[in-house]
Amino acid sequence: MSYALVEYCRSRLPIPHLERLGHLKIPFELHAAPFQFLQKHHGAFGFDWVERLVWRTHDLRKPYNFFRPELLLAQESGSQRLVAILTIMPGEDYIRHYASMLEVAQHEGAIPSSDTPIHCVLYPHLTQSIMTWTGLTELSASVEPGDIVVLGFVAELLPRFASLVPTSRVIRRQDSHYYGLVRLELRPGLVFSLVGAKYSYWGNLGGRVVTELAARRPRAICYVAKQGTLLSPDDIHCRIYSPTRYCVFDKGQACWHGDDHTALPTNPLSSRFPTFDRGLHASTPTIVEQDVEFRTQLEAHGAASIDNELAQMAKALTDVHEENPSMPRIQLLPIMFITDYLRRPEELGMSVPFDLTSRNQTVQRNKELFLARAAHLVLEAFDVIQRPKAVIVGTGYGVKTILPALQRRGVEVVALCGGRNRVKTETVAARNKIPCVDLPLKEVQASHGANLLFVASPHDKHDALVQEALDLGGFDIICEKPLALDTARMRHLVDQSLRSSRLCLINHPLRFYPPLIHLKVASRGPTDIRAIDIRYLTRRLAKLAHWNSCFSKAAGGGMMLAMATHFLDLIEWLTDSPLAHDSLEAVSTSNSISPLPTEDAQVTRTPDVESAFKMSGFSRSSARYSADCDGAADTELFSVTIHLENRDELRFLQRKGSPILLEQRHPGQEWLPLKVHLEQRVRDGSPWQVSFQYFVEELVEAICMSKRSAFADKATGFDDYSRQVGLFGSRVGVV
Repeated sequence: MSYALVEYCRSRLPIPHLERLGHLKIPFELHAAPFQFLQKHHGAFGFDWVERLVWRTHDLRKPYNFFRPELLLAQESGSQRLVAILTIMPGEDYIRHYASMLEVAQHEGAIPSSDTPIHCVLYPHLTQSIMTWTGLTELSASVEPGDIVVLGFVAELLPRFASLVPTSRVIRRQDSHYYGLVRLELRPGLVFSLVGAKYSYWGNLGGRVVTELAARRPRAICYVAKQGTLLSPDDIHCRIYSPTRYCVFDKGQACWHGDDHTALPTNPLSSRFPTFDRGLHASTPTIVEQDVEFRTQLEAHGAASIDNELAQMAKALTDVHEENPSMPRIQLLPIMFITDYLRRPEELGMSVPFDLTSRNQTVQRNKELFLARAAHLVLEAFDVIQRPKAVIVGTGYGVKTILPALQRRGVEVVALCGGRNRVKTETVAARNKIPCVDLPLKEVQASHGANLLFVASPHDKHDALVQEALDLGGFDIICEKPLALDTARMRHLVDQSLRSSRLCLINHPLRFYPPLIHLKVASRGPTDIRAIDIRYLTRRLAKLAHWNSCFSKAAGGGMMLAMATHFLDLIEWLTDSPLAHDSLEAVSTSNSISPLPTEDAQVTRTPDVESAFKMSGFSRSSARYSADCDGAADTELFSVTIHLENRDELRFLQRKGSPILLEQRHPGQEWLPLKVHLEQRVRDGSPWQVSFQYFVEELVEAICMSKRSAFADKATGFDDYSRQVGLFGSRVGVV
């Protein structure tokens, strides 16, 4: 944080005005009173007149948190002495915050320094009565006991709540000079009171606001805002924090620790999503003190995150509980957006993609994603909507890729079913707190409400598992390839899936991969696609030292059954056209895998499936396509090249360990980068692993928002997969 401190201070202060005032030798003071108060009562405080200097640091189109300090020029009574006054809202921490920023600006030469300390004028009566004269005491009377009070990004959350719960209705709107209130009824007996402040309730002012609202006896207070992390810069814009432990710091020392109090408010989300609780949260009065030296103090207390208000809010609720031991405890639900990383001394040179001064399209997009997730989480915390409860069948891909993707989205995995290695299944389940191991779907559905099934078992087991889930009903089903190993069974499952109101999908996630989405968008120009070339090289088979079912045609092995439909699906998506039955013109296969030892080391078996294949054909739009796949290569590479009718070319290229390339080339010229916005930090993993994460993100949102139909149109259904397999099924054992 401190590495961006000067820029942060410059963005919060009227630097050009202060520079000019300094050169004119006009002193400036910091007054803890709003501009309107000084304008009205300037004579009582020793000024003949005051005039506002035009200066804005914030977007006045925002409905909340737009009041900012004002810069005034005043003349002292009885003299001609001019004084510049920076007026701020009263509040002890806010005063210290601005005074410290002025000191930094002086020290760094951003504004002229002075031989005397910055003069701060306090107005104790304004500070003590701030909740009254700003109108919160009056406005909070509209909050009913049992309401869920929402603070922070309330203007952004209101339309998201309304969209997620279409039956919700606004039952009251109220506005004042300093606040706004909207009471949103989610269902009878459950009301969210969204309270927005037009000023910044910085530091301990946040505690004052919560104390005032707590007097109305709400069920919970939710605070959706931003904070910094001490754990990892990779968490910036990527992870949500929801602490349960708090500590208030003052002048570099811990002055209040929640662990010392039994009346600390509880977090209603922590039991459902324990991974969001990353550790102790600390709040400080100012940004300036959040430097590398202070980090050492924070680490000594085990702090994981930091801001200026949250621990003050927790302290305020704890005080209310201790003063009123018979009252029902008010819960505190913080949902925090990570925007910065507090460095260690040895990390001062570290570069991160975002910091507390970042303002660009990527930041805004990441904030929108956070707000969407935050709205979901608030509604889930109070049982307005529920995330699916998942069952994973398979401990290979199921554990390596499916499980972390679901955990990333906060989906509870209630059962893990493995194969012959029961010990492995139990170990993984215990490590990830999965309650059920190798139980029938019917039992898990009855005991834990399971309603989302991922089938990643050996290929010859898929058919029976999908059939069981379809017969039980109530499951959204995501199946790895193949759906079945004979066409009659596949047609039966497809027919049954079409009568289901639930999702029945094959895991073809590449169409959700952002680099390929950019490639598709770039191909939508004034010209049509002429050809698509796909190449995939991998060591996945070459790395296997023992016989595996992927080498057996009877067990559904071979690279063609594993990969061909991925490529056909990608071609259909890129061309927005399903492939006709006769579109596949040529297929060739080969095997470079030597005989491999079985479990009986004395016996070897020779694969009866292909390790590589090539195929080519044409789409209904007359675009040619080709795919070249080798599962026993000596490298890892995935590329998609699009040839356009105007002879331009577009290319996606990903090599393991190298940056993703999105390129374009005009006829006779070199490849040049395609100008698109990619994530600053590409997620780790293969295109299939990473695209599956995006697939899961949209899947979970569709289920939570009851938008299954729209997602089914976007994804690959059982019927789509059956059609794709029909192009080549008999060649790989699907008969």
